[in-house]
Amino acid sequence: MNSRMMSTLALLVVMLPVSGCATFLVLDGQFHQGATEPCDPPKYTYGGTVTDIGVIILSAKNQQGNVPFSLLMFTAAVVDLPFSFVADTLTLPYTVTRDLSACSG
Repeated sequence: MNSRMMSTLALLVVMLPVSGCATFLVLDGQFHQGATEPCDPPKYTYGGTVTDIGVIILSAKNQQGNVPFSLLMFTAAVVDLPFSFVADTLTLPYTVTRDLSACSG
């Protein structure tokens, strides 16, 4: 491979966790933490961090027996975890308000 192709590949690998940040997936409604009772809202506060930790734990247990997929998910979640933590902290006023107002309406 030439150096330009390697640079492009490296850039894509670095951008992948940022573009698929678990925080934005949770805020977008693609992942929900909870919601077992009618008035039990999905947990958005630090939802991306919680999602990443859950993926890390499940991937480490490798319950599906698919080692390459589990290794890929484990690696992606470990790389994404600090980005999700920062994004969760920046969105904290919004997510706390969203969690608290879910059943007050």
